[in-house]
Amino acid sequence: MKIRYIILAFLLSHSSVLFAQQQVTAKDMQAIYEEVKTPHKYGLVMVPGSNDQKMDCPTIFKKGNKWFMTYLIFDGNGYETWLASSKNLLDWKNEGKLMSAENEGHWDDYQKAGYNALQSTKWGGNYKLGKYDGKYWMSYFGGNSKGYEPEPLSIGIAYAKKHPSKVQEWTRLAKPVLTSQDADVRWWENRNKLFKSTVIHDKEQLTGHPFVMYYNAVGDSLKDNKKTRWYERIGMAVSDDMVNWKRSHKDPV
Repeated sequence: MKIRYIILAFLLSHSSVLFAQQQVTAKDMQAIYEEVKTPHKYGLVMVPGSNDQKMDCPTIFKKGNKWFMTYLIFDGNGYETWLASSKNLLDWKNEGKLMSAENEGHWDDYQKAGYNALQSTKWGGNYKLGKYDGKYWMSYFGGNSKGYEPEPLSIGIAYAKKHPSKVQEWTRLAKPVLTSQDADVRWWENRNKLFKSTVIHDKEQLTGHPFVMYYNAVGDSLKDNKKTRWYERIGMAVSDDMVNWKRSHKDPV
C-alpha cells in the first residue's frame, strides 16, 4: 500500500457512521515511520528577530522553483501570521505579515494563527496550494484578548484572491466557524480553546463532504481532574463550501 493511502486511511478511519470503522495496523504505522523519518538535521533555519518574540508552526508550500513558509510570531501580545521564502529550504527570507494584530473590536483582534489550506496531499508531490471558488484558503485560530493563548480561542477561515506567495492581508470571515460555545461542541473540547487546524480537499468525499478539517482542542474529561490541567485531542469537521462547517462525529480521531 502506498504511503499516502495509508495516511489517508488513518485520518479518515473514524470519519463517518456511514462507513465501517477501519483500523491501521502496527505494521502500517511502522511503514509510515520508516518512510517519513530522516537522518538529516540542519539546525535552526529561522529565528525570531528578538528574544521577546517566539516563532512557531511553519507551513511550507511551493510555487515554481521557490519555497514559501507561513509561520507564527508571538510578540507578547498575541499571534500574527507571517510569510517567508527560500530557494533551497535552508536559507529563508522574511517577506512580511499576512494577518496582523488590530484593535477594531473584532473577535480575532489579537490572535491570528494561520495555516494554509487545500495543499496537495500526494506524498512526494508538487506541494502546491489548491483553489476553491476562485480563492486560496487558510484556517486559523483567533481571539480578541492579549497574551499567550488566552481563552476563548476559536477557529476562523480566511481567503485571498492573489497567490499565497504574495504578501497581503488575508480577508477573514466576520465570525468564527467553530467555537467552544457551539451547540454541537463535543465532550473533548470543553475548555474554550480550539487550536491548530489542517484543511484538505477530499475529492473522493469519503466523509460525504469535499472539505475535511482536522483540529486540535482542549478538554478536561478525566474524573477529578485538576482545574490547572488540560488534555489536547484531534477532532474532525466537514464542509461543502469552506465557509460553513460542522463537526462530523462525537469522538476525536
